[in-house]
Amino acid sequence: MIEKEKVQAILDKYVPILKLNNWKIRFEIVSEEFLTEFGTIDKPVLGVTATDIFKFEAVIYLNRDADKISDFNLEEIIVSHLLFILFAPLKILYSVSLDDLQYIGLDSNIYSYRKEIYEQILTNLIQNLSKIIGK
Repeated sequence: MIEKEKVQAILDKYVPILKLNNWKIRFEIVSEEFLTEFGTIDKPVLGVTATDIFKFEAVIYLNRDADKISDFNLEEIIVSHLLFILFAPLKILYSVSLDDLQYIGLDSNIYSYRKEIYEQILTNLIQNLSKIIGK
């Protein structure tokens, strides 16, 4: 089971490094069943981050049993969620521009493809940065 003290220590270390001091960031350790409420899950989920970029608030929901999953690295997981928070405003801006393109008549297949590519790029960036920073 994930220990709250370890999570808090990692947050205390990386929030200043990533310049997220102006965010109110909290975490909750939850069941995987709770995490499935955020969408269809086809593999074990280590956590989910919910952000409110207008209030600078975020909640990191961590799977209480994540430490039982192979290749578990708590520091890397926390850093990846902090990076999601860091990039949340960019994601919103990009989503708005995609919505604008769809509104003006961009073919829905192109819209879906561009959105999927963007999500893959952002996810890969966050995963790679979290591995680098977490070392």
